[in-house]
Amino acid sequence: MKIEKILILSAFMSGAISACSSGSSSSGGSTQVFASVKVPTTTYASKFALYTSVAGGPVTLTEIDTGSDFLLIESSYVGSNIVMTNESITYTYDHGTNPRSGYLGYTTVSFLNGESGGSIISTNNQVPVIVVADGVVNPNPKQNHAILGLRMDSNVSAKLFLPYPYNQAFIFDAPKSEITFGNFTESQLADFGNVQLTESSCNSYGVSSSASPSCWDDMAVPVDYIISGAPNPVIQYNSLFDSGASSSFQFSPLPSWLDVNKDGNIVNTIKADIVTSLGVMPIYLTDPVAAYDSNYNGGIVNVGNNIFNYYQVLFDQQSGNIGLNRIK
Repeated sequence: MKIEKILILSAFMSGAISACSSGSSSSGGSTQVFASVKVPTTTYASKFALYTSVAGGPVTLTEIDTGSDFLLIESSYVGSNIVMTNESITYTYDHGTNPRSGYLGYTTVSFLNGESGGSIISTNNQVPVIVVADGVVNPNPKQNHAILGLRMDSNVSAKLFLPYPYNQAFIFDAPKSEITFGNFTESQLADFGNVQLTESSCNSYGVSSSASPSCWDDMAVPVDYIISGAPNPVIQYNSLFDSGASSSFQFSPLPSWLDVNKDGNIVNTIKADIVTSLGVMPIYLTDPVAAYDSNYNGGIVNVGNNIFNYYQVLFDQQSGNIGLNRIK
């Protein structure tokens, strides 16, 4: 379905936004605006999260997931300001092993100033969301009841429906407990070692979306691995920086030289690095690293969420850069 009216809702808290005009022009000829807005984040059960309100609903602890696309939310946490459809949709997590089914709706998502705070910034009312039954996201009432997908390969992520320029990029700084949405100047990004992703067609998952971003293959981040017992000193694998998962090798078949114990974890020693615009940077994997006999994601290494403990991580939807800035 398609919603014809687009309403931009932007409730900004005083002091939360910084902005400047660059004086340069975008490809469309208009002056490009550099501005950013910070949203506080938190942690639970070794995962990262923020607080949202969906369709004017209650404050909801929402997992930050750079390894998925949709906003998925349990029905009790959705307000009344939503246009529901009769379209059933299944989105699968965890390398193809965890399907979650619900119904598609279109609504507004507000990013909140913590559990008891007001709205800092809101999307328009075009965000495609998957509404699932209570307990599908998380049966624990004290944990998250929504998942915020932030991948760069689709046109359905809620971040794309923020007003310009806050829909251009984001920087996740887990140690500072903040995620910053915006369009950043060269000086703001000077300390980031960048990796250019390959542009790809946007995955719409068969749903209608009013967003038209450039999309990028963020499951093909080129990471170099030095693995004991491997046939080559260095092996480069397509990799995903996934804030919602632990590290894992996902191939079918798994390499014969990979030593996997009875718990499904890799025994080989693994060292990982990435070549960036500022040189080689170490990649920090979770311990242990799991091994899955799966080609669901086309054969990748999921770097997992430990990297976010060491770097500010840039995801730039406009340029297709992923950047790392070592936290001092």
